[in-house]
Amino acid sequence: MKTQPGGLCPAPAAGPDLQPEIPGFQYADLHDPGRLRDLGGVFFREVEAADPALLSSWRAYESAPDSTPPRQASGLLVRMAPHLSRFLARLFGVQEEMARILAATRGKDPIFRFKVDFLRRRVQRNVLPEHLALFNRQEIDAAVEALL
Repeated sequence: MKTQPGGLCPAPAAGPDLQPEIPGFQYADLHDPGRLRDLGGVFFREVEAADPALLSSWRAYESAPDSTPPRQASGLLVRMAPHLSRFLARLFGVQEEMARILAATRGKDPIFRFKVDFLRRRVQRNVLPEHLALFNRQEIDAAVEALL
């Protein structure tokens, strides 16, 4: 399955020629722990503006990660991911490329919906842990790939 939309696009400048698109930051800042902390501050202020409850939950997780149940920690990571993705795309000036990949991924939504509606709700509940050892992953992967 392709993870990138068709067509090549020029790579953005890298190395010392890279000009981060977050105002006030330079390439060298990406190698300076103090400036990375400042950049993190910009990110967290943006998250707070967009979703104060998420940032509050994130701060609670940061202060006591070992006391956060695994599912709750996973949920926080999933909720934080789009914010980080957009921030990094902006930082490195790859918003257009990200938008193209997102559009290509959206084209697969029917497959994702099928996975949730059918596989998780109907099939998964009938598969017991002891059945997993009997599955031939290569056969399953080949069958799924043929369907795509």
